Amino acid sequence: MADKEIKILKISDVKRTLAKLNKLRDQPHSRLLSWEHCIQQFAFVCSDLEKNNLTVKDINEDKIDFLSIHLGFYLASWGMMRGSTELLDKDYKIHIPAVKVILKHYHLFGKDLLNNTSETLLDELFTFETKLKKSYVSGKKDGLKKVSDTLITKIIMGALGIVPAYDTQVKNSLSKYQISTQQFNKSSVTQICKYFSDETKKKIKTEIENYTNEMKKKCPYYTNMKTIDALLWLLGK
Repeated sequence: MADKEIKILKISDVKRTLAKLNKLRDQPHSRLLSWEHCIQQFAFVCSDLEKNNLTVKDINEDKIDFLSIHLGFYLASWGMMRGSTELLDKDYKIHIPAVKVILKHYHLFGKDLLNNTSETLLDELFTFETKLKKSYVSGKKDGLKKVSDTLITKIIMGALGIVPAYDTQVKNSLSKYQISTQQFNKSSVTQICKYFSDETKKKIKTEIENYTNEMKKKCPYYTNMKTIDALLWLLGK
């Protein structure tokens, strides 16, 4: 059997793909905007928690409910409520416990993992990820039977913007360009950050950071990891 061909990610591929993303994003009512609407609402509350030294108990239930609706619509917009998915049989209120877990970890909002993959930050991220999964399945008859990497990473991306969503398209790119493993864990996140920070990819990293900065003019909460997520998603299609 012939060895699998190694695909090289070229700066021309990155520029072309990000330009296409711009066109997709600027279409009226583009589903790419669902992420922006969602993260903006979480940004408002996370900022309030930080600036005013509040806890989740200080956030009224109407606001929690509102965030759950936004999270649910964003997930539906990105394919997490179709076919045989468990969420298809649930209403948006299933996200309320998850929203409360997210807000308890508000200090993770917008962290730039591309430029900071410290062990402390990664430990905190995956402690949070474990709690987030449990909020959907732990001892609840009306909860989910399981929470996939795709679902949990889409939630983290939608609410905090700090890891790529490990969906089919992104995982295709992770494999095709030999960026990382396709399982969401510390090793994979570290490999992704290392890949895009490698000395041989300075031009690609600069392109990613420039795109992020341009997108911040449209959505102030855009992150480098969101750019990487969108890039890998479109390349994987």
